[in-house]
Amino acid sequence: MRHPGEGVAFSSIRLRCAGCPCINRLINDGLDTPEIIVELSLSELVHLLPQRQAERLYKLLHRRFAKHEEIRFPYLLDDIVRNEILLSVLRTKLAHIKNLTDLIIDPPVILIDERQKLFFYRGIPVMLRPLSFRLLFLLAIAPKEFIMREVIYDHLWPGETNYQGTNKPYERQISDHKRKLIAEIRKGMNGKAEIAAGEVETLISTRSKVGYMLNLAKENVLILRKRGFLLITFSFILDWDQYLNNLFLDMQGLLLLI
Repeated sequence: MRHPGEGVAFSSIRLRCAGCPCINRLINDGLDTPEIIVELSLSELVHLLPQRQAERLYKLLHRRFAKHEEIRFPYLLDDIVRNEILLSVLRTKLAHIKNLTDLIIDPPVILIDERQKLFFYRGIPVMLRPLSFRLLFLLAIAPKEFIMREVIYDHLWPGETNYQGTNKPYERQISDHKRKLIAEIRKGMNGKAEIAAGEVETLISTRSKVGYMLNLAKENVLILRKRGFLLITFSFILDWDQYLNNLFLDMQGLLLLI
């Protein structure tokens, strides 16, 4: 297992355990090879094993045996966000697709990739000006919550904080940028997808002289951050023995035997 030859076949490895009824159930059902586990989606595997055990086994075998070029999209969003491999491959494809449904079966209303400055609305990629992207990103971090004008101002024009009250040079432009953002989304969606009348216009709510709010529930917004959200991808550097040892402890004696 530590230094397998390139010719080692899936069938030479079998899943075994010591005192773990869940794994015994997999063996009895004939699901005791890495090949079968790799082919199962995580949501299917969770139905066979406790969630934490399923996630660890899934990651372990995908990291060892799955190849990125063999991944076939689309996947359910839940499967993607739970799997660092799928998530990593997804990001490499975002800049080249015309509809998010090519990658995600059930895409969120809004998907933002902070690193690549990509924005998708109802699955459609929409080009935004840098200031529009920054405004939308700020609102999307906390959907259904009002963001104060002062916070928006400092985010859009950092370094201009010496101005007081209405003397801030860009104060009146905040509302203008909100209108421009809506216009850019509407233009980007034109002829590409059907949306309800007035939907885009009500996407951002305004509280006069207070702030703005993205009028979407949190479950309808997915942000791929530069850092943090994908920190899980750095788990690739974990030592195989350490990972296997953790899995062994969590699953009460799980062993992978050749």
